[in-house]
Amino acid sequence: MLMLPPGMASVEVADGVVTIRGMLARERETEVAGDLVRRVDGLVGVDNKLTYRMDDTTYRAMRDADAPRGVTTAGRDSE
Repeated sequence: MLMLPPGMASVEVADGVVTIRGMLARERETEVAGDLVRRVDGLVGVDNKLTYRMDDTTYRAMRDADAPRGVTTAGRDSE
């Protein structure tokens, strides 16, 4: 689930294409927002123009690469 404070993003619809704009905290949040909008039936397309303050994708990739095999990045044993 993605929770945004009011005013963090704007949405426009023209000819079935949704354009979303705004600035979010993390890159991953912009991806999630775009994915959620794409799930709406009847849309022709989504133009995701959301920006972000922090690129958390690089951090996640490095963290996951450094995790010992069989251990999740949260430090718990995988099932």
